Amino acid sequence: MKVWNFLRAAALALGLMLTYGQAAGAHPHVFIDTIVEVIFDDEGRMTGVHEIWLFDYEFGDVLKIEADKLGNNNGRAEAEELPLLLANNKLSWMSDFNYFTRVTFAGRVVEHLPPETIDVRLERTRVVMEFTLPLAEPLPVVADAGVDVFDGEYYYDFAFGSNPVRSVGLPTSCGLSRRTQANVDPMAVMLLRRLGLTADPAILNDPAAGYAVRLAVNCAA
Repeated sequence: MKVWNFLRAAALALGLMLTYGQAAGAHPHVFIDTIVEVIFDDEGRMTGVHEIWLFDYEFGDVLKIEADKLGNNNGRAEAEELPLLLANNKLSWMSDFNYFTRVTFAGRVVEHLPPETIDVRLERTRVVMEFTLPLAEPLPVVADAGVDVFDGEYYYDFAFGSNPVRSVGLPTSCGLSRRTQANVDPMAVMLLRRLGLTADPAILNDPAAGYAVRLAVNCAA
């Protein structure tokens, strides 16, 4: 029944979007294949999240053009030019959005710090950004934890890349997997919130509902 009610509300929201145009919603412009590695210390505490982003070819071409302009402007992006994107606000602005990463313990959001270093490079013809987000303090996973990588405005669409779920030092009592969630469209959820329509509170109160890159860490007591 909850799923049916959500689908009815989502259909209404999408209908309103079609009626009132793009002002009622959003759609992704940049597509990012994502690899997420959850890091633990020797005491079994979670200490951070390592991420690798592979930008889509179209956006990557834009970044390569910008990198070349910041460098020798010879018409092609070179390896030493790509880090210039971080120093000239072409990619560094992502820090304003916490690198689109949310870490939770037992449903509670915990703080992560900015990365100490960021590597921007070319892999074949794709632009890749790689970094580690340390937690503000190491935390034991006494029940469950989660890592979500998403853009709540849906301008950037994060999807799982190749071999996307990884770990370092995962305790033997813990398991790491993709988070199981209801099959809902994130844009429909966004519209439901904006329009104040009634739907399953578990979905409406979950900022990452419907987004693809969601990991769950479950540990035995």
